Amino acid sequence: MTIDIQFIHMPTSDTMSGIVTKKLNKLDKKYNWLIRANVYFKKQIDPTGKGKICEIELSSRGSRIFATSD
Repeated sequence: MTIDIQFIHMPTSDTMSGIVTKKLNKLDKKYNWLIRANVYFKKQIDPTGKGKICEIELSSRGSRIFATSD
Protein backbone atom coordinates (compact mmCIF):
# COMPACT_ATOMS: atom_id res chain seq x y z
CA MET A 1 0.00 0.00 0.00
CA THR A 2 1.20 3.48 -0.87
CA ILE A 3 0.91 6.01 1.97
CA ASP A 4 0.80 9.73 1.18
CA ILE A 5 0.80 12.13 4.17
CA GLN A 6 0.27 15.88 3.80
CA PHE A 7 0.31 18.65 6.39
CA ILE A 8 -1.85 21.67 5.46
CA HIS A 9 -1.37 24.98 7.33
CA MET A 10 0.74 23.31 10.01
CA PRO A 11 4.38 22.23 10.37
CA THR A 12 5.43 18.75 9.30
CA SER A 13 5.84 16.27 12.15
CA ASP A 14 7.98 13.15 11.80
CA THR A 15 6.40 11.71 14.95
CA MET A 16 2.86 11.98 13.59
CA SER A 17 3.96 10.58 10.24
CA GLY A 18 5.59 7.62 11.97
CA ILE A 19 2.51 6.82 14.07
CA VAL A 20 0.18 7.02 11.07
CA THR A 21 2.48 4.87 8.94
CA LYS A 22 2.71 2.24 11.68
CA LYS A 23 -1.10 2.08 12.10
CA LEU A 24 -1.76 1.96 8.35
CA ASN A 25 0.81 -0.82 7.89
CA LYS A 26 -1.19 -2.88 10.42
CA LEU A 27 -4.31 -2.31 8.31
CA ASP A 28 -2.41 -3.31 5.18
CA LYS A 29 -1.39 -6.63 6.75
CA LYS A 30 -4.99 -7.41 7.71
CA TYR A 31 -6.68 -6.12 4.54
CA ASN A 32 -4.41 -6.84 1.59
CA TRP A 33 -6.93 -5.33 -0.87
CA LEU A 34 -5.99 -1.77 0.17
CA ILE A 35 -4.02 0.01 -2.54
CA ARG A 36 -3.44 3.56 -1.33
CA ALA A 37 -3.89 5.77 1.74
CA ASN A 38 -4.08 9.56 1.57
CA VAL A 39 -3.75 11.26 4.96
CA TYR A 40 -4.31 14.99 5.48
CA PHE A 41 -3.54 16.87 8.69
CA LYS A 42 -5.21 20.30 8.58
CA LYS A 43 -5.25 23.24 10.92
CA GLN A 44 -8.17 25.66 10.75
CA ILE A 45 -8.90 28.77 12.77
CA ASP A 46 -11.54 27.82 15.34
CA PRO A 47 -12.20 29.74 18.59
CA THR A 48 -13.32 26.55 20.40
CA GLY A 49 -9.92 24.91 19.92
CA LYS A 50 -11.14 22.15 17.62
CA GLY A 51 -9.29 23.39 14.57
CA LYS A 52 -7.02 20.38 14.11
CA ILE A 53 -8.45 17.89 11.63
CA CYS A 54 -7.21 14.54 10.35
CA GLU A 55 -8.71 13.07 7.17
CA ILE A 56 -7.89 9.62 5.80
CA GLU A 57 -8.97 8.24 2.45
CA LEU A 58 -8.31 4.55 1.78
CA SER A 59 -8.50 3.37 -1.83
CA SER A 60 -9.13 -0.12 -3.12
CA ARG A 61 -10.28 -1.53 -6.43
CA GLY A 62 -13.51 0.26 -7.23
CA SER A 63 -14.26 1.84 -3.86
CA ARG A 64 -12.95 4.38 -1.36
CA ILE A 65 -13.28 4.67 2.39
CA PHE A 66 -13.15 8.15 3.93
CA ALA A 67 -12.88 9.15 7.60
CA THR A 68 -12.37 12.47 9.34
CA SER A 69 -11.81 13.47 12.95
CA ASP A 70 -11.32 16.70 14.92
